[in-house]
Amino acid sequence: MLLDAPGGREAWGIPTEAGDPAAPVRHRTFTLAADLPPQEYWLSTGRRLGVNKRHDAGGRTGAEFAVWAPNARAVSVVFGDPISGYIGDDGTGVVGEPIPLRDTGGGVWTATVDDHAAVLGRPYMFEVVKDNGRVAYRTDLYSRCQIGRGRIDPAASPFSGRWQDLDGTVGCSVVVDPDRVGPFEGPGRAGPTRSSGATSWIRAGRCPPASRI
Repeated sequence: MLLDAPGGREAWGIPTEAGDPAAPVRHRTFTLAADLPPQEYWLSTGRRLGVNKRHDAGGRTGAEFAVWAPNARAVSVVFGDPISGYIGDDGTGVVGEPIPLRDTGGGVWTATVDDHAAVLGRPYMFEVVKDNGRVAYRTDLYSRCQIGRGRIDPAASPFSGRWQDLDGTVGCSVVVDPDRVGPFEGPGRAGPTRSSGATSWIRAGRCPPASRI
């Protein structure tokens, strides 16, 4: 990919790629600073944020929720009603107890559930306590699936309809298995059954709009 930039024309546009269309090589360099606490470098953030599988030493597979919210006072994961698939600004639609996330540095908040299968297929949102103390409910911008196939936007008000009629950009995100591909059949389902070695980005509705947390 070539780009015209302020520094010149036809600059190579992907920093990690060698400047040769025929070369499959990728390069990324970093230098560990001396006398600092442990440092983390992510070569790709595709499986850092959102909901991702995490495997422990015993072979168990958990689910890690992660969101970037640098200005938040607190963040939790809340699960939505699987019938409506929506959470209003007043918290209407929340089902069960929230899962608090902890600030892990760099504005990233995380929490891990021991069993990925226990949350597979569940609709969720992030409950964010902003720096001004106000509470906001946000879809996961890194979700692989958004609930909703319709056109209804409740505009932050309570919604008692069906998730099939909901606009996918405002509905809950859904926990899916990133190692499987297939159609979205509704919340609470075990998910697709055809395996794939690659990550599948599946969306039941349109992509959620970007919003400042």
